[in-house]
Amino acid sequence: MSISFKNILFALIISSGFFVPFGFTENLFQGFESWPDAPTYHGWEDPPTGNYPGNGGWYLGDGMVADEENSGLPPYAGTYSCWLNMYNAGTNSYICSPKLTLGIGKISFYMMNDVAISCSFAIQISSNSSGPWTTKQTFSHTADSWTFRSYTLNAYGTNLYVRILKTGGNDVFTGLDNISITNPPAKVTFANPRISPDPSYSERPTHLLCDIIPWGIANNITATSYWKVGAAPWTGIKMSKQPIGNTWKTDTAIPGQSTGTKVYYYFRAWFQGNQPISPTNEPPTAPSTTYSFTVKERPPNTSYDLISVIDNFPTNMIPISDYQWQGIFFPSSAITNGIFRFMGIHTNGITTNYWGDSNQNDFELPVPGTAELGATNIIINGIVASPIAFQFNESTRVYSARKCLYRHFS
Repeated sequence: MSISFKNILFALIISSGFFVPFGFTENLFQGFESWPDAPTYHGWEDPPTGNYPGNGGWYLGDGMVADEENSGLPPYAGTYSCWLNMYNAGTNSYICSPKLTLGIGKISFYMMNDVAISCSFAIQISSNSSGPWTTKQTFSHTADSWTFRSYTLNAYGTNLYVRILKTGGNDVFTGLDNISITNPPAKVTFANPRISPDPSYSERPTHLLCDIIPWGIANNITATSYWKVGAAPWTGIKMSKQPIGNTWKTDTAIPGQSTGTKVYYYFRAWFQGNQPISPTNEPPTAPSTTYSFTVKERPPNTSYDLISVIDNFPTNMIPISDYQWQGIFFPSSAITNGIFRFMGIHTNGITTNYWGDSNQNDFELPVPGTAELGATNIIINGIVASPIAFQFNESTRVYSARKCLYRHFS
């Protein structure tokens, strides 16, 4: 049983750390031994070069896949090698990879000129096989013997092509053989560091969130956030990936802090993959550099998004303390023997409650009482021609309506 040098090289590539876990695309290798219709040059074609789609999505522009018997051009190994045209005969001679969905790490190959004249080249990438192309590396080559070259690109993306373009070298054919393209080192990037709720209020817990985007073949990601106040030690909180997108959130919240407290935090992710850049911090220099937020005075506790006075005295109320609401009604004209109720829209987004008073005792201002869910209108006898202050406690249902003086200091 014979084993070609190319097969040995490919086995070495896999065993030397470029192996990809099951479910991910392997690194690419092109030795031209399986190129369709190879050789494309048989010794009599003129011109000898052309455009040829290759196996697995490779593409050769203005070149030829040749064997030594027909062309006199020796391969590096095996039977066939790729040759780019003389620059003065064609200025768009290149070999292009298939679409790469995991990015590009290193591109390595063997190269020789058929005569020892300097030629220039560019290694370019694009998100489209038709370009436009971005040059990542330029180099020149003179030797008329096979020479190994390797360039690290570490380009990340899910839709990339890479090509070797000949950019100069008259009257010289340039050979390429045993091209290998590895996956880039696995890495993650962070985006949208944030807190929830935002802003953070005193005495209320706060969650930390961020987006963690895997690149290359980064997998088995775990993440922890760290927070502290002042000179206290860092406290870690495990994070979990949320069902939608790349959002990660703390499993437990930072406990409620007092008003004015500044909380510092950062993120760290661990992961596996090809030469993983793990762990990775966000910000990158954390914990020397961190994110932070300042705790604000909390608004009053309430179970309602909105409570209003309705009927003859329509007024939106605001919470002024825990579960206590107040609203000021300004009559545009005198109201005689008016009626009112309270309406509340619950924070569950479903329930709307109405409160009245079927056991009202006082009918002239001030009117105090205890409201009942679904009860009848509350009555104010007489003429109302000046501002009225309404108060309502959603917990005890105690209410009042009374004349007031009002000054808006803002």
